[in-house]
Amino acid sequence: MRYWAIVIVAIFGVIGCEKKKGNNSSLDVVPVAATEAVMIQPRELAHFLKEKPKLVVIDIRTPAEFSAGHIEGAVNIDFQTKGFAEAIAALNADIPTVFHCRSGGRSGQAQSLFESLPFTELYHFAAGSNGWIAAGYPITQ
Repeated sequence: MRYWAIVIVAIFGVIGCEKKKGNNSSLDVVPVAATEAVMIQPRELAHFLKEKPKLVVIDIRTPAEFSAGHIEGAVNIDFQTKGFAEAIAALNADIPTVFHCRSGGRSGQAQSLFESLPFTELYHFAAGSNGWIAAGYPITQ
């Protein structure tokens, strides 16, 4: 009985090694994300708006939410529209980009899409417009 247990363990050990060899032989590993978004807080965004004149702020809320008040200079691309992915893909990935929504829910869902694109500098402002206002920063209409 003990002999068969050892044989079975040895067979599974060999099979396990063979699978590992097969999985590790490929060097064509595709990264999950082209760019990893850096999480920023309201104070950091305020600083970036002053220090990075080319910074693009993408507000992914609905047009109604956007028109009720937004960060000055922000561009509205509605997360809920059919062409959202295409609009994001059309952005200039060489320009520093921040994306946000109201409180982090929608922007959290959109994060993988943003990260799949080759942005050179990407920031996720998860506090969103609610966090911006709560921190005492101005909005424009």
